[in-house]
Amino acid sequence: MLAYSKEFRREVLAACDAGGGTREVALRFDVSESWVRRIN
Repeated sequence: MLAYSKEFRREVLAACDAGGGTREVALRFDVSESWVRRIN
C-alpha cells in the first residue's frame, strides 16, 4: 500500500472545506469514505 502525497491530502481537505460531503469527496478522489473522515 502506497502513502498518499501531501499535495493529494491537501486537495482532499480543500474539497472537504469547500463543503463537499464525505461520500462526495471520496468518490471524486477515488478513496474510501473512512480515509476522508480520518484525515478531516
